[in-house]
Formats: sequence, C-alpha cells, structure tokens
Amino acid sequence: MSNQITLTGIQYLTLQALFKAASGDKSRMALTRIFYDHDHDRFVATDGHILRTETLAWECEPPEKTFLLSKSQVMLSKSQLKLQHGDAKNSDQPLQDIFIPIEYDEYGQDPELIYPAYMNVIPKAEDCTAVPYVGLNPWLLARICRTFFQAPTVIQFRFYGLLRTVLMYKAGYDEDGAGTFAGVVMPCRVTWEEENQT
Repeated sequence: MSNQITLTGIQYLTLQALFKAASGDKSRMALTRIFYDHDHDRFVATDGHILRTETLAWECEPPEKTFLLSKSQVMLSKSQLKLQHGDAKNSDQPLQDIFIPIEYDEYGQDPELIYPAYMNVIPKAEDCTAVPYVGLNPWLLARICRTFFQAPTVIQFRFYGLLRTVLMYKAGYDEDGAGTFAGVVMPCRVTWEEENQT
C-alpha cells in the first residue's frame, strides 16, 4: 500500500485552498484537517459553519483508504512545487507532480482524529428548494470564496428551510448539467426572495 498520493500542481493548489474551510481550533483536532472519504472519493473540510468538498480527477493511482491530511503534510511538499515560469496561479505552464505523504494507519487510532459524520448535515437535494440567488452572512461568503482555487463558472444554490441551510453546486460540470456538489453553509442567517424562486 502506497504511503503517498500523487497530485498535479492544480490539484495540490486546490487542496491548499480547501484548507481555508478547515477549523483553526486545535481542541477539535480532526476538523483542522482535510478528510478523504474513500467511499465517496472526495476531500472534505469543515469548521462547523461551512463545509466544502472537492472531487479530484485522479491521473495517477487514487488513494486506497480513508485518511486525514494535515496542513503540515501539504506544506512540507511545497518545495516540490516547481513551475517553469513564475506564479502558480497565473502561469499557463503545466505544474510538475506533487507527492504528498499520508498515513493510512493514523485514521481511526486516535479518538481525537475521528472525523465527524459529515453526511448527516447534508440535506438531500430533493428536499431542498432551488433558488436563483441567496443572501448569506458576508463573513461566511468571503470564507467560502477563498476555498476555491479556481472559481466555478456558476454556483447553483439550493435552500433547505427546515435547517436554514444552503447547499452549493458547481453548475454544468457534469453531463446532465445538474452540477457537482461543492459544499454547505451550516445553519446561519439566510435571506432569499420567494417571488424570484424557480
């Protein structure tokens, strides 16, 4: 079993951005990390207020099991990020592969490193109301925006009134145009216009 994952430069920068949704509270150690959910093949980060997910298109071997990824593991690999020209975000040149060390055995051994059952806070899409726009707490909205390395062309919103929760989808990224699940804004102050809903 390999003790590392191989990422393209863009995938590496995507995970770095995803860490901005993770908690900075060291008393909740698991939430300071990114969780790789092997069953759903996606990375998850949350601080209890926002939750973001990213699914990567693996060009090399995908991970074999669930694990947690600490920020220090990613930052240790920063020296491997080599560009042919200048700034990562502005360069059109391909980035070299980045090798991230992981510890499969770490997950499940320490009770403080057990990730919460994040799926329990994600309402089913069919239970939500599609809305054309929604007003969010500006502090949360700013944090959400920073968790995307590459801004999606369109973000679709769905609103779950029972918990006053907003689901986000990257629009038009799949074949049926329904959008790819991108995250959740946890119960918070939400405003929306019923007369404008579709």
